[in-house]
Amino acid sequence: MLYDFFLQKRHKFVFVDLKVVFRFYNATAAVISYLKRYDSERPDQVVMIGCANQNVHTFNGMVRQRLGYTGLLHIGDRVVVNENWLGGEHLVVKGETGIVREIHDALEKRAELEFVTATLEFRDPENQPLRVTTKVLLDTLKTPTGELTGE
Repeated sequence: MLYDFFLQKRHKFVFVDLKVVFRFYNATAAVISYLKRYDSERPDQVVMIGCANQNVHTFNGMVRQRLGYTGLLHIGDRVVVNENWLGGEHLVVKGETGIVREIHDALEKRAELEFVTATLEFRDPENQPLRVTTKVLLDTLKTPTGELTGE
């Protein structure tokens, strides 16, 4: 049992296709296998889990490149909330996933940070669509850690 734990920890990429788990050491093999199972109409049917933010960053870049995406954010992209958001009577918590439904304006720069206004769609506790229009900090999408440095 202990051996199995260490063996599982060595995998850099793991993804789940319904109830089947696939483990990979190689990012390219993981991306190819993921894209064979990916369905843009049902994107939540296959999920990639990385053991570190760097692995997730690498995987996202490779998938976006193979799907022909350029830039950082597109309509239809799936995003993960990295800070709790409270707006009126609605709460979107860290870790929830949403879909980019609209991108409203051009790039904004403030204090050398890049933002865009976007409408994101989440699901409320009753599984109804919850649309939130907010600023998206694009710099967090460029960094392998998903966080800003102290610079």
